[in-house]
Amino acid sequence: MVESARLEDRRLQLKRKRVNLLDAVRRSMQSVQATMTPKHRMTLEDQAPGGLFVLADVMRLDIIIGNLLDNAVKYSPDGGDIVIRLAPAGGMALLSVRDHGIGIAPEDMERLFVRFCRLAPRSDVPGTGLGLYLARELARLHGGDIVAVSRPGEGSEFTLSLPLDPAKD
Repeated sequence: MVESARLEDRRLQLKRKRVNLLDAVRRSMQSVQATMTPKHRMTLEDQAPGGLFVLADVMRLDIIIGNLLDNAVKYSPDGGDIVIRLAPAGGMALLSVRDHGIGIAPEDMERLFVRFCRLAPRSDVPGTGLGLYLARELARLHGGDIVAVSRPGEGSEFTLSLPLDPAKD
């Protein structure tokens, strides 16, 4: 809620540093383990063995990735595979999170990133309607974005894109 308020009144300041996206993903995977059931299986496919480095505010990057992973678990209440993929593409670092959960109806896609908007057709899925709004706004502050594709009953895939840090090691 505090981050959302800071975004709204434009008080949010990023403290950027060079970050390996893989390290941030691993931290978030560790955190989300507590919400997973034995029916969930989370795998990581790293298609950038040399690392994907971005200039990011670590705390905000953790919020973005944490929200994407948390939603993949939350909206897969019956369990299933959650696949996280890291890859470079045209000067961008891409992080995609794919689940095989309840999915999103086509008519709801335009409201997906709206603050306080809840789309869950099931009452057993908790939330405030802030997670995806906050994740996308923070991604945009970093010069990136989040896009989603989904089909009801087939799950969803959210892709975070962030500019790669051009600095060489």
